[in-house]
Amino acid sequence: MIKITSKNRSDFFMKYRMDMKSLPSSERPYERFHKLGPEALTDSELIAILIGSGSQGKNAVQTANEIIARYTTNGRLESLQRASVEELIQIKGIGVNKAIRILAAFELANRSNLEPLPDKLDCSNPSDIVKYFGPKMENLEREELRALFLDRKNILIKDKVISTGGLSSTVVYPRDVFKEALKANAACLILIHNHPSGNPTPSNDDLKTTKVFVEASKILGVKFHDHIIIGKEKFISLASEDLHNHIFF
Repeated sequence: MIKITSKNRSDFFMKYRMDMKSLPSSERPYERFHKLGPEALTDSELIAILIGSGSQGKNAVQTANEIIARYTTNGRLESLQRASVEELIQIKGIGVNKAIRILAAFELANRSNLEPLPDKLDCSNPSDIVKYFGPKMENLEREELRALFLDRKNILIKDKVISTGGLSSTVVYPRDVFKEALKANAACLILIHNHPSGNPTPSNDDLKTTKVFVEASKILGVKFHDHIIIGKEKFISLASEDLHNHIFF
């Protein structure tokens, strides 16, 4: 457990003050934030506030500029929020604590954007499912498979992460999923997983897995409703798109 003591806090702000003395007061991120508000600051200035200080020969803003240059893709910071502590500490002036501050800020931002789970989430429409689970899953670095267990009215009883895989695949055992469905007294089942590439187009393995679940559901009496694939700001419902594969119908 890491504790933040008053001494830690005073050391942090002392380093910040020393680091920013090289800048005119009108250009110091803390002062600009306080005077103009967060929307007036650049990405580099916001990161500079998080890290507090730079390294020998570089102030916090210059260090933040290096982070921005390394992790900006198409003008967006998606790569930075996917970075690991181990990757960030390769940048001169970024230690473990600073890396954690940066990633913690992204995690808070992600959580603030999550849709609260309704008391009774109706899973009849794939769009309603993705509205809640999309923000949770679209930025994951690795594939994650969730099972949604529903009652006879398609209301969510329970959701569970079934497996977490590699950069492009995950492994699932149908017997384990149906076992959980029966334990939850579920009448219906939906699978949902992400593609870290951002492209939700189903792979051959996705189609094969879906077919196995459809066939197993006929035997076990738990209806298999859908398999939803989450991409970046888009998704595919295999049940809705099943015009050519004829898996569900």
